[in-house]
Amino acid sequence: MTSHWIQHEHNPNLIVVFNGWGMDQHPLRSLHCDPQDDVLLFYDYRDLTLDDEVLHQCQHYTDVSVIAWSMGVWAYARLSSHLSGRVSRAIAVNGTCLPIHEQYGISPHLYQATLSHFSAQSREKFFKRMCTSREIFSRFHESQPQRILAGQQEELLAIQQQAISPFPLEAFCYTHAIIGRKDRIIPVRNQQHFWEQHAPYTLIDAPHFPFFRWKRWRAILDYATEYS
Repeated sequence: MTSHWIQHEHNPNLIVVFNGWGMDQHPLRSLHCDPQDDVLLFYDYRDLTLDDEVLHQCQHYTDVSVIAWSMGVWAYARLSSHLSGRVSRAIAVNGTCLPIHEQYGISPHLYQATLSHFSAQSREKFFKRMCTSREIFSRFHESQPQRILAGQQEELLAIQQQAISPFPLEAFCYTHAIIGRKDRIIPVRNQQHFWEQHAPYTLIDAPHFPFFRWKRWRAILDYATEYS
């Protein structure tokens, strides 16, 4: 797993972001950091190992919040014990803790088909479905992730292999979920079925990649808090 400080100025508050599959920091560069916040990004789930030095740095903040998107929702759920007791709120965006699941995530058959036929062309098609509209895709394309194709394919396989292993949902870690009504990656109804059992959720008018609707990281936290 890769960590990247979007802002690291030893501010009192920390926002930890768990990114989606195949991503890096580039697609999120339109989101600004508030002066009181540091922002730490995690991505690339070929393994779920957290760096000890990064974890140590997280202990020095007055308040820690989590924003997890897509496959990052699953990743943080698997790693939440490492930040146990330090996180005041955790927001799931367009994802569930069972990401490859017939009722609660992406159909296992569809996921396998994506993995089996993965190519530069299928990746482009995925990004278009993720954005839904031509306008959003155009903006996304200008700041798309700078990841090599082989690494993204390896990450797809690693997520599939790791997501099969169950983990206890009774020790649940999310305080609110946000679901985009136009999500064409993880079925909206599947997300609703999952969060109805685990945390309050809000529906918004957005595709799977929803981040152009906000200008600041803290605005996502404020939005979720308002509707909790």
